[in-house]
Amino acid sequence: GGAVCIRPWFSPGFLRNLEVLSLNECHWVTDALFEAVVTAMSDSSNRCRLREVDLSWTAITDCSLKLLGNAAKGSLTKVKARGCSFQGRKTVTNEGVCALAACGNLRVLKMYDYGHVTDAAILKLAECCADVTELSVPSCYSLTDEAVINAAGLWGDLSAIDISGILFISDASLKALAAFCPLRDLRICGCRAVTDHGIAELAACKSDLRRVDVSCCDALTDTAIRLLAKRHASSLESLQAANCPLISDEGVVEAVTLCERLALLNLNNCPAVTDVTLAAFSNSRAALTLTDLWLRGAAVTLPGIQRLLADAKSLQELQLSPQIFQMSPQNSDSEDGEERWRGFNVLQGTSTLHLRSDRLHQLLPPTYR
Repeated sequence: GGAVCIRPWFSPGFLRNLEVLSLNECHWVTDALFEAVVTAMSDSSNRCRLREVDLSWTAITDCSLKLLGNAAKGSLTKVKARGCSFQGRKTVTNEGVCALAACGNLRVLKMYDYGHVTDAAILKLAECCADVTELSVPSCYSLTDEAVINAAGLWGDLSAIDISGILFISDASLKALAAFCPLRDLRICGCRAVTDHGIAELAACKSDLRRVDVSCCDALTDTAIRLLAKRHASSLESLQAANCPLISDEGVVEAVTLCERLALLNLNNCPAVTDVTLAAFSNSRAALTLTDLWLRGAAVTLPGIQRLLADAKSLQELQLSPQIFQMSPQNSDSEDGEERWRGFNVLQGTSTLHLRSDRLHQLLPPTYR
């Protein structure tokens, strides 16, 4: 049906100069419709010039990836195919991913939540596509350490990887990545088998990490945060450690004190983080660079936040729990605090106050302005 609609619009070869195509969230895009688009992009030899394609959240299947692997094998460098499904069922498997191995120039591959993609597919890509720099496969829950270890050994330019939500990922993967890859960005959110030992291996890597997400790695302690802060103090820009119950002021204060470029700090649902962390921003380098601070579920108080706002002049986004007003003592400066904060609230749910910086300074009591 889709092919019949497209072909009258675009005759074969009409889009042959097209190099970048995004169909992100076009849920109505099926294999038939995508085939028609590829036909319009292809020349007489059935080859196209496509370099980048985004098929995320469409209804394509392995068939479209096979077609892509054939038509764009000499040009394709970036593929996004996250969350593709049809009638509620995920539609990308090993067969489709292995077809992309024909694209020897592939640099970036982003997928999401494909339980039928296994180590075999990643190993095939690693063997055939030697120049991959970014791999994102969160919630592809059938993957294991084997895929990461082997890929790390073959992808010497890998600088960004997202393996969040994969329960079979352990310290062994971090050791391999640290040994072979010039990592800049790492997301291992929800990899609960990762421990401080794995972070120690990572912290010792030769590259300079810029963004790290260890949220929901509930075995991590302050030791992990201290190691990252000490080794990557000059490069770390984003540190996300939400839902890590063993992380406390002890480790976070070191990160705030040492990190020179920290812009985002996510400590949501870290109950051992208190006003001690907020006080550390006073005269710290992070006070000049921090733009986003997320503290939902942290044990901070309204006076502590007010002191933070006086110190962190660059802060643009602040996330808090509404319960902060119940925790804070009532005094002349804060007795109308809840109403004043709610007045500048951008997004308020049952557990979140989400505030923007254009008016944050107005939330300060007179003594801090």
